[in-house]
Amino acid sequence: MAKRYELSASEWERIVDFFLVSKTGRPPKWDNRTMFNAIMWLARSGSA
Repeated sequence: MAKRYELSASEWERIVDFFLVSKTGRPPKWDNRTMFNAIMWLARSGSA
C-alpha cells in the first residue's frame, strides 16, 4: 500500500517510460521511483 505522498503501482506504470536508464557509470543509490516520490513529497508538503 502506498503512503500518503507516494504513487500507487498503477500511477507509476503510467509514467515509468519517461525515466531513462543509464547504461554507464556507477549504479544509482536509489531507484527512479524512490527519487520521484521524494520530489513529489517536497512539492506537495511545501518542505524547504
